[in-house]
Amino acid sequence: MVSEGHRICNHTYSHPNLKAPNLSDADVIREIKMGAGAGQCSLFRPPMRATDARVERIVRELGYMLYLWDIDSRDWEGIPAEDMVNRVLRRAYPGAVVLFHLHAPETPKALPILIKKLRKAGYVIGEGDGDAGAPNAPN
Repeated sequence: MVSEGHRICNHTYSHPNLKAPNLSDADVIREIKMGAGAGQCSLFRPPMRATDARVERIVRELGYMLYLWDIDSRDWEGIPAEDMVNRVLRRAYPGAVVLFHLHAPETPKALPILIKKLRKAGYVIGEGDGDAGAPNAPN
């Protein structure tokens, strides 16, 4: 993905709910510091959109910007590529951020189809630096 120009941003190491009361600040810091893409990108996406004032403070202290998504592809459920494509297309709108995961088995099949269809519909994929507008993403 990196060799094709895509950025891999941080999403934690083991995908916990960072708001969980049993996680200490040190646990949250460790999860973020060990996360995939750590150091490659200034954006941090909390699993399950689970964020609160403490998580936001730690994210900032580690030099990241919180980056949430608008459309969940649900690729993590293992849904077929065709269902994933249709799900995203039904919800697409200009400026939307779509959630995908590195290790979801059907994502590599769905992305080329989805990108082609979105471009055909007039959408621009990956325009800009990705950081613009990130703090204003919907909760």
